[in-house]
Parts: sequence; C-alpha cells; structure tokens
Amino acid sequence: MTPEEFREVFKVKNSVEAPYGGSVRVNMTEAGETPEHLQDKQAAESRVAEILGPERYASYQLAQDPGFQRFSDLSDRFGVARENLIQAYRLQQQMAPVRQSSVGILQAGAAPSPEEQQKYQGYHEAVAR
Repeated sequence: MTPEEFREVFKVKNSVEAPYGGSVRVNMTEAGETPEHLQDKQAAESRVAEILGPERYASYQLAQDPGFQRFSDLSDRFGVARENLIQAYRLQQQMAPVRQSSVGILQAGAAPSPEEQQKYQGYHEAVAR
C-alpha cells in the first residue's frame, strides 16, 4: 500500500469509527451496532476495495483477520509458502461448520451420519495433502 493509499484508507475507515471513539460500544449506541453504522461500515469497505483493487483488497482483508494472522505466524516459523498458507486458511474456514457439527454430535454421544463422516473424511484428507 502506498502512503497515499494508506492515508485514503485511513480517512475512509476513520470517518466510520471516529464518531464512536474508534469502536462501536454498546453503551454509546444502546443497541449495539445500529443498521446505519453497519451500512456505513459496508460502504467504507466497498470504498477501500475500490482504492486497493480486488487482489490487493483480498490481501488487505487477510491482514486484518486475526485468525489469518495466527496462520501467518506459523507460516513464518515453519517456512510455509504464502499460497499454501492462504489455501490452508480458506480450507479451515470452509470446514469450520463441519468441525462444529462433528463436535456437537460427539458431545451428544450420537454417531455421525454417513454424510457427516464423508465431509469429515474429506477435511482430513485435504489437511494431509
């Protein structure tokens, strides 16, 4: 990101967050994030996407994601290529519902259905690659 882009992105994001002291607090809006604030945030994100372009915006989003940052730390530590890191992170995001449903089934003591077993097996095979 160039210094000019950084300043422009900052202005856009700050215009949405500054009225709330940098973050939306329940005690300031009384109902959590208002529909107007959510709409303003979406408009700001659209503007940031315009400023950066699709490819750089995707990288920007990953850089803002704490879950991806944890993956990135591991990547740096073990020398994993960025493309593989992104692929692994996307796979983890896609499989999160499968993991959650599997945990719920196991906690309930019920056997997973054949469909759930197949999804879970696909997850393990993809991770093993």
